Amino acid sequence: MNSLIKKAIFRFYREIGTRDLGFFFKKKLARKSLLKKTIAKPLRELAENGAINYKGIIDIDILDRWITEYGLDVNNITPSEGNLAIPFFNEDVLNILTDSKFAVLLDDYFMNMYGCHPVLQCIPYLVITYPDIVHENFDIKTNNFPANWHTDYLSEFTVHLPLISINSSNTHTMYAKNTHTSLFGPPRNERAIRNIFKSFGEKTDALMLDVDGWHQGRLEGSSPRIMVQFKYTRGNDLLLHPTEGPSDKTLVQIKRTKKNLSNYGVIKQRLKEDYLFAKNISIKNAIANLILGRFSHVFHSQ
Repeated sequence: MNSLIKKAIFRFYREIGTRDLGFFFKKKLARKSLLKKTIAKPLRELAENGAINYKGIIDIDILDRWITEYGLDVNNITPSEGNLAIPFFNEDVLNILTDSKFAVLLDDYFMNMYGCHPVLQCIPYLVITYPDIVHENFDIKTNNFPANWHTDYLSEFTVHLPLISINSSNTHTMYAKNTHTSLFGPPRNERAIRNIFKSFGEKTDALMLDVDGWHQGRLEGSSPRIMVQFKYTRGNDLLLHPTEGPSDKTLVQIKRTKKNLSNYGVIKQRLKEDYLFAKNISIKNAIANLILGRFSHVFHSQ
């Protein structure tokens, strides 16, 4: 057999071997069926591309209140070797999870693509990215950022709510459009990846990404990226199967967050208040009840 043909066959099996073919064939068919319907523009854009900036849908007063109450001033943040992550659950978050335009859009998307409602994969987090390296120096083996092209858990979907403008001067997610139903994983040569959605956004926007698609964090350190992150799946979620205490990864993030936030004491006090809120309403609210177990592990490690 010609050596070029052998290389092509090897590459085909290597790249397709990272994907669940049955899952993605079904997803392709569901997407095709959805796009034949008369549907609203945001749902069509999300189904076509796998990513969307749903503009101006979050109340700016809520976002400004979070910035003030949690002391999210860029002057309190120093560059770090990985993301800073803080569990984030309060009454405003609960209301957004249950009654917001992005929650309605996400539910429509999941019902059409998977025939089920989205399920929170983990507790919401406040995520701060302020890399101490430039992107060109990123090394997947030594640096603690998801800055390589990759995909996440099957059916995982992330929503980012910016608390600061996200643009070319700070870290942002690069997303390869129309790869959320691809039978292949991302190629090793990232220069072959085209048609990129850059997850730029302003306060009040919701950046929505089906992370079955290829994506990477583009590291830029001129200013921090500050956002609230929600992660969903069709049900293969970690909240229903909590571990005994926080993972090693979580403990490292907590240590890093303490080191690189000068006002960590203010945030820790807010965490205490948020934990008590979740505890008080967990009996009558299913979302809070699910979150409480994970929140408890993380909170008591702060």
